[in-house]
Amino acid sequence: MEKNPPTVMIVGMIEYLWNTLGEGSAAVWRQVGQGFYDEIKESGGDLSTKESAIDAIKNYFIEQHQFAEDVIVEENGDEITVEVKGCAIRPVTDHFGEKGIPRSPCPYANSMLFALENITGDMYIYEKNESADENSCKAYLKKL
Repeated sequence: MEKNPPTVMIVGMIEYLWNTLGEGSAAVWRQVGQGFYDEIKESGGDLSTKESAIDAIKNYFIEQHQFAEDVIVEENGDEITVEVKGCAIRPVTDHFGEKGIPRSPCPYANSMLFALENITGDMYIYEKNESADENSCKAYLKKL
C-alpha cells in the first residue's frame, strides 16, 4: 500500500470508524455510496434502470476516473455480485483484510447498492467482500 498523505488519511479514518463503531460503520459506507450516486447523476449518468445504472457506474469509475479495469455485475435472485478487476484501492482493502476489518468501503458496490435501492425501492445490505484472485474482488449485496 502506497503511503501518500491521502491514503494515510483515508486508512486512518476507516480504521478509526471500525474501531469505534464496528459493524455500525456500514452506515458510513452507505452514505459514501450515496455521494457517488449523486455525483454520477449530477454528471448526467442514467440511473433509471439496473442496466443503465451499471453502465453509468462503470463509466464513472472506469472511463472518467480510471479507478478500475472492469466492473462486472451479476444478479442471481436476491443477490447481486459486484466483481471489480484492477481496483485502484485494492492495496487499501487488502490492508483492512489483514487487520480483520471488513472490506466494506468498496465504492463500486456501495454505489450499486444505493442505485439499486433508488431504482427498485427495496433495501439491500452489503453482505461481504472477498478477494477473488490477485487482481479482483467480489462484493455481495443482498435484497432484504
